[in-house]
Amino acid sequence: MCRSSVTLFYGLWVKSWSLAFAADAYGQINPTLLGIDLIARRWREGKLEVEEQEMKTTARDLPSEVWELVKQELIDVALEKQAAVQLACYRCPSCRNALGQSTEYEQKHYPELLTETRDLTDVWTCWEDLKCKRCIEWIGVGAFRWMKSGGRRAEVERLLSLYQLCMPSTAAHLEDYTSFDLNELSPVALPLRSSSTNWTLFNRPQVESDRIHKDDGDFADHDAYNLETSCLSIPADAELRFRRLIHTYRLWVVDPTKSTIVPLSERQPLSSAVSSTHQTIAEQEKPFDEAEPRWMLWSFAELCC
Repeated sequence: MCRSSVTLFYGLWVKSWSLAFAADAYGQINPTLLGIDLIARRWREGKLEVEEQEMKTTARDLPSEVWELVKQELIDVALEKQAAVQLACYRCPSCRNALGQSTEYEQKHYPELLTETRDLTDVWTCWEDLKCKRCIEWIGVGAFRWMKSGGRRAEVERLLSLYQLCMPSTAAHLEDYTSFDLNELSPVALPLRSSSTNWTLFNRPQVESDRIHKDDGDFADHDAYNLETSCLSIPADAELRFRRLIHTYRLWVVDPTKSTIVPLSERQPLSSAVSSTHQTIAEQEKPFDEAEPRWMLWSFAELCC
């Protein structure tokens, strides 16, 4: 059976690994963040009580801006920890040895490590740049399953719900599904309104169709949905939601779109070579900033099995 889908959403794309690390970090420090929020709220309401201290400055004297800085520092440390833990799991033995992290097992099974000298500038140290070819060979194709590991998607949804956002699809975006999936992207979007009482449909504005293979031939499935114009209304704070999420959890935003759908009235006829040149330049200009949320149509087709 072959399946294809088209998803309409208002949002943007982020590297899946950055969203996965953000969700893991949030899950670990959420109780602490809630505690800081409680302290800040009581401070604003004038209800914060602290024990007497010899120090001149106490928690009662700290404004809410300071507590926000404390929260951001905790988040940054948790993100760095998650990135470091994953790097340690996926680095090749050569990189680990160069960093002094190789195990006795690796030194026994890879004796060349004992005599190898390697420049630290060639070691894989950050997710933004996988510069070690040995690590690519060591990891292999399709090693990362960012949104498919147990419970990961639920953790991501919990994080996004804090900003009244969601993932509009369970699929991921990858230009080449035979290549290394460090470039896998995940969509982040505003939840669309739906007349359905099914929360899954509410969070997944997709139209899916199947091509079913049978002994007496192939049959194509069809689906059609109404689209109310009210669902195209964007909340006044929509851009702020995305901006806060990206800034707070250091998400890596990428724009994979190839072109823009525009009204026919905006398409100018080409009357000369000069106008043709101007049209070509105009088409090459990006109508949106990379981190700017916008309406998008995303098509996805699964391989036949």
